[in-house]
Amino acid sequence: MQIAPSTYYAAKNRPASARAVRDAFLKNEILRVHRDSGGTYGARRIWRQLQDDGIQVARCTVERLMRNMGISGRRPTQ
Repeated sequence: MQIAPSTYYAAKNRPASARAVRDAFLKNEILRVHRDSGGTYGARRIWRQLQDDGIQVARCTVERLMRNMGISGRRPTQ
């Protein structure tokens, strides 16, 4: 697949999108809450804690970012 050099450099030098900027902020907050819980909180509890901290975010967004970061809550043992 060939693309024009100007297209490549235009995409490379483009500023980050609003979603990318917000995702970076949310990833830091998710890691903070996950770390504070000792790695036990899953997406629902992290989402609830973020809501309590005044950060408005959808639960599916927390799930997506946690999946991308490769973190999950502790599962109960049987």
